[in-house]
Amino acid sequence: GFAIGNGCVSENDGTDSLINFEYAHGMIDDNKWQSIKSHCCQNDTDGCPFHSFNGLDTCSLFVETSTLTAWNGGLNPYNMYDNCVNTPGAEISTRFRLEYEQRTGKKFDSSQLSTVPCMNETAVTVYLNRPDVRRALGIPTTVGPWAICSDVISNTYKKQYGEMDTRVKNALAQGLKGMIYSGDVDMACNFLMGQRFSRKLGLKEIAAKKHYTVGGQIGGFYTHYDGLHFVTVRGAGHMVPTDKPAVAFHIIFSFLFDQKF
Repeated sequence: GFAIGNGCVSENDGTDSLINFEYAHGMIDDNKWQSIKSHCCQNDTDGCPFHSFNGLDTCSLFVETSTLTAWNGGLNPYNMYDNCVNTPGAEISTRFRLEYEQRTGKKFDSSQLSTVPCMNETAVTVYLNRPDVRRALGIPTTVGPWAICSDVISNTYKKQYGEMDTRVKNALAQGLKGMIYSGDVDMACNFLMGQRFSRKLGLKEIAAKKHYTVGGQIGGFYTHYDGLHFVTVRGAGHMVPTDKPAVAFHIIFSFLFDQKF
């Protein structure tokens, strides 16, 4: 089988759901939201194609501003309730630049490209670039320094798929079982994207959403589809095993051994 944790399973739903996620978490002014709802979304923000707004009009500028707020607004995009440990807003994150370029088809004009927003990667960068560590890992001296993100790779990597629905359907059709799980305070790949993606696969719903418990406390919620579970992890961000290790173990164990969530 396969398990996907906070995965970017749909670029389009990623943008669309992020805007709704921000509003639901009090990050967008309500008057502004109502105006966008009527002007850009035909009063249906849940089905609003925010990802398609790529011009210089009011709708497009709203999406650009909202996306930038999520990635460089001073909140930790990987866990909105965790602290931002580097200087917020000082640089434009690589992820925001890539999202902008994918949505608009235009290059983002910025000479300052960050590594990972709101995360201090100093320790791991220093460690992995130590000469003795590089020798132990067998890294040739001709290879450049390690970095947590690379704009060189980002600019040259040929991405094949932006939407993973066909790939997931094919895997399920081969008899594989699947689980898509999401920390519910992640903005990078928010749980609404995973939830929408799972629903849109068109699988038969075996059991409607219900909670599961770990250690006597609600760990999150799950929906059971034919061949697939969609699971949220309460209070976890992008790195579920880091934020909620006991809950992460519970859902992975339950998935692997066909145990009740």
